[in-house]
Amino acid sequence: MNWIGNRFEAFVKKNNTENWFNESIGGTLSDISLTNFWDANNYDGSVPITAENMLGIAEYTNLNFVSSYTIFSKKYPYPNESSTNIEEYILGNLSPEIVTDEDGMTREEIYFAKTQHGAEIDHFVIPSYLSEEMFGIDGGIERTYRLDERCFNDYAATLIPRAIGYSAGLLDYFFRGKMQIAAVPVFFDNSIYAIMLNVKNMTPSQEQMANGNFSLVVRYTPTNGNADGSDDIFIRPNDVESGILQYNDGTDVQFYLPQLIPLENYESVKCMLVFKGELGSEQNAVIGKSFSLGEIKFNEEWDNGLNGNYQWTHTTPDENPDNGSTSNVIYNGILVKDNVRYIGYDTPRFNSSDLNFVDLNNPDGLEITPDTYLEFKIDDLSINEQPPAPEGTTSAWQFLSLRFNTGLGLQFTQEGQGLFLSPDTAYYTFNLGWIIVVNIYDLFQNYGIPVPEPFYLESIDLTQQFWNLLEPSTVEHQQHMEVDFMRIVERYVTPE
Repeated sequence: MNWIGNRFEAFVKKNNTENWFNESIGGTLSDISLTNFWDANNYDGSVPITAENMLGIAEYTNLNFVSSYTIFSKKYPYPNESSTNIEEYILGNLSPEIVTDEDGMTREEIYFAKTQHGAEIDHFVIPSYLSEEMFGIDGGIERTYRLDERCFNDYAATLIPRAIGYSAGLLDYFFRGKMQIAAVPVFFDNSIYAIMLNVKNMTPSQEQMANGNFSLVVRYTPTNGNADGSDDIFIRPNDVESGILQYNDGTDVQFYLPQLIPLENYESVKCMLVFKGELGSEQNAVIGKSFSLGEIKFNEEWDNGLNGNYQWTHTTPDENPDNGSTSNVIYNGILVKDNVRYIGYDTPRFNSSDLNFVDLNNPDGLEITPDTYLEFKIDDLSINEQPPAPEGTTSAWQFLSLRFNTGLGLQFTQEGQGLFLSPDTAYYTFNLGWIIVVNIYDLFQNYGIPVPEPFYLESIDLTQQFWNLLEPSTVEHQQHMEVDFMRIVERYVTPE
């Protein structure tokens, strides 16, 4: 490669000493704008500026350095002779230095130092015999000065770290946008179906993100795929509009995957979210953030028979009186529960499916944090006819309940099928057949129930219950429940 340029550039290429690169000087500018990195419009050549971190790289160079053809030129007001210690030279107070050339020859040289109007440089220019005589005479004096390798070395020691700092600042400018992402995978059919995100604008410059789109790329390694990623499958959902996102504000974004990712490949999933739009005054800004998916703390798909993936306990017919029928079966990966009381009976009957987390090798239960989410899908929760009961009470109930330490609870049911358990329980109805994704802490806080620390899930119960009647029923009452899946997932939050 040919090196084309002036003597200073040739010197830098030839010498390239690490001493110039040991410490860079920041080039941060107070007003963020791409052009500010070379011209911040803070220096017009007429008056030198001392706050050099306010200068673009072109302004900084113009203020502080000369070339062989611009030494004290009237075309460039600064640096000029008054920027140096020329008075000491005139008074005879500057001593010559011994300089050794590349060929080993020595000579004496006197150097002016740049002492003000910006950076201080020890070996700034070399005067000639005519310099003292022409001092104060307009025109031609710049031709009496010259530069040598000691000058170039001092220039490089000052300018190169500054240039590195500005280069770093330029990279920081292009990559200044920051996002924090909280990710929750959504499941269906033992696969990842969608990804719910909360995207927070954490740009240090506090610029807003606006008028753009969020794009998501998801990759995973298929079963028996190469560990080096060469067999990875990439999935690109449709983009989502960003709206306006002020600094430190978050927005919820949901991506539906065009193809399902099998749960068995869950650990290999990697995601990249990209924002493209306005960042402050910059158009077509790009911000990227990689993230993973959180831990699956509990997963029940009923793909392992009635015992499921855990040791569930189901009511058997012999646990009830001979007044009806009780059934728990797995059909097409769905737990189907039926509780029937025959005509002519007024005695109670129940059917429950229970899972105790305290017994699952954990003396406290399953730990719940502010980032823990419950996901479930119940396709049916019905009764053919509600049994008679005094006003304000019920004699039949059916629900999903979760019990926590210190007596807190959650109950999910349908209108008219719930049961008041305690004031420490939060009660919710839900849409049948929908994938329900809810934050457990939020469920309690929305109900005004404080959450203790530490917080543990102790049990899950799927309950069907007929209670006593005042007189024998004239209707065969039938409770029916179809539970597709239940999961507890820890949301993944990227570091800020």
